[in-house]
Amino acid sequence: MAEGTTPSVAPEEHPFPTCFGCGPRRDPAESIRVMLGRVDGREGLFADSWTPLAEFGDDRGHVTPVYMWAALDCPTGWAGVPQGDVPHVLARLVADPGIAPVRAGEPHVVVGWQVAHEGRKRRAGAAIYTAGAELCAVSEGLWIALRDPSTHGAQV
Repeated sequence: MAEGTTPSVAPEEHPFPTCFGCGPRRDPAESIRVMLGRVDGREGLFADSWTPLAEFGDDRGHVTPVYMWAALDCPTGWAGVPQGDVPHVLARLVADPGIAPVRAGEPHVVVGWQVAHEGRKRRAGAAIYTAGAELCAVSEGLWIALRDPSTHGAQV
């Protein structure tokens, strides 16, 4: 959890605790494991630090697209789905994962914010920045509340 943030979901309440992108039961040495928390003093803004693993990089040390898409997925859920709400699943992710290189082994900041909420649908944005505040990637996710979470293996 990044300094100056408050967890937005308690680990025991995570609906998919083994998720590669944000699961609290995943080893950070073999997953992305970005779990956004509320930024203290900034209503509606969520963040976490992320240092991509070396194996996520290509021969130049740039994080490859498959890991970039994964890193841009879960943060939209953490920002868009309030703690205590029914489990949601990602329905659509629109992203630009290549604005600037994300370098494996270097610290980055991942931020998220809610965009809209209508019925069972929630939309939220996410961005990845270098430690020097250079924008690297952005995304917008559409999340849908599950009618029956047990059909998708969610912990409830």
